[in-house]
Amino acid sequence: MSRKLVFLGCLILLLGLSSCSPGEGANPDVTEIAQTIIAEITETAAAAPTETLTITPTETPTPTQEITPMPDLSEGTLAAPAGTPTGSSGSASVSGCDIASFVSDISIPDGTRIAAGGSFNKTWQLRNDGTCTWNSSYKLVFHSGEQMNGPASQQLTTRSVEPGQTVNVSVNLVAPTTDGSYYSYWILQNDSGLNFGIGPEGGTFYLQIVVGEGQAVAPTTAATQIP
Repeated sequence: MSRKLVFLGCLILLLGLSSCSPGEGANPDVTEIAQTIIAEITETAAAAPTETLTITPTETPTPTQEITPMPDLSEGTLAAPAGTPTGSSGSASVSGCDIASFVSDISIPDGTRIAAGGSFNKTWQLRNDGTCTWNSSYKLVFHSGEQMNGPASQQLTTRSVEPGQTVNVSVNLVAPTTDGSYYSYWILQNDSGLNFGIGPEGGTFYLQIVVGEGQAVAPTTAATQIP
């Protein structure tokens, strides 16, 4: 309990005693003592420094969150994720008016067994499904998989292939020397150096062989390419 409260209690007690004294007037001794105490309390209160309670607020950390900005699609579209070409699908730099479609395997159908290191000729029949005419400057281009000693590129045709027409596309290859199943993926290229292939997205077309000693199938003679 503080000193001020003690003085105040005593003052109340003395005042009470003074008011309860018998007779018409108050007890002068008690009154004098009370006045003296009041004066001391007043002087002490005036001299005592005022205590100030300071409360420092606790700072609460503001949680941060990393915000990934949305891509700006105003000048383009998001690129599709890259994937491994399978079957007649794949990726290529697509030429706008050049589109091909796969018609059939003229030689070496998928799963043909070839002797290890054996030479063979693969021929596909493709159709021009675009709006541009294929000319002698168009090329067959290796894309991915096993190249099998094939060229990086070669002439696609020696004639003009109009939209809607078909062409047989052949390439000379050599089977790997290790037993197994092998895929080789190919695309086409126009006279401006732009790649295209199967469908509007420019998918690849392929060949698939099986190499196994003693289980080879004689390569089929390729059909003559349309001149």
